[in-house]
Amino acid sequence: METKIFPDFMNIVTIYIPVEQMLFNQFIAILVALLISWVYKRTYSGVIYSKNFNITLVLVTVVTCAVMMVIGSSLALSLGMVGALSIIRFRSAIKDIRDIGYLFWGMSAGLAAGTGNHMIAILGTIIVAVLMFVYHKFLGEQFSYLLIVKGNGLSENQLENVFKDFSNKYKLKMKNSDSAGYELIYEIQIKKKEEFSFINTIKEISGVKSINLLSNKGELIG
Repeated sequence: METKIFPDFMNIVTIYIPVEQMLFNQFIAILVALLISWVYKRTYSGVIYSKNFNITLVLVTVVTCAVMMVIGSSLALSLGMVGALSIIRFRSAIKDIRDIGYLFWGMSAGLAAGTGNHMIAILGTIIVAVLMFVYHKFLGEQFSYLLIVKGNGLSENQLENVFKDFSNKYKLKMKNSDSAGYELIYEIQIKKKEEFSFINTIKEISGVKSINLLSNKGELIG
């Protein structure tokens, strides 16, 4: 009796998926991809919204679904696909670490749809979408900034009294003094859309000459 050490790759490569099944898998992938795209647009909190990245999320989800239908349970095709994908180099830097999560979300939904696990694709996408909206609504209202205040005769007590009206978390990081006056640098959390009101209130303090509000994403206000 002959024992085969290696599997018959020719039989593994042969995969048949009904056309109706392929179309339904792609339909599910498109649905979840559009939902992911919509969630990304509604919860985006950066300065410049990238429409191209949002389109990429849809593309990644649908293409991943198609790739999974091609691979199926074939070991040979999966190894070949890894080798083919290894020649791809991504030159575009991802500026927001959260975007990586959205790409992984789209790939996971495409994997589930392509393997016929439609309920996992749909329910998983809905659960993540709800979590993103909850985080954006209730946990994402506070934004960290570096506040740089320059002037003569600055009073820390006056500044901190203003801080209490706009934030419940702040800390003095650095205090500089020279012939031109004082420079105070604070780390502070401020609610979204209250930055300019905060700056205008600081300007009314006696001795303040200039104010810079620098966010953790490099945004400059004031």
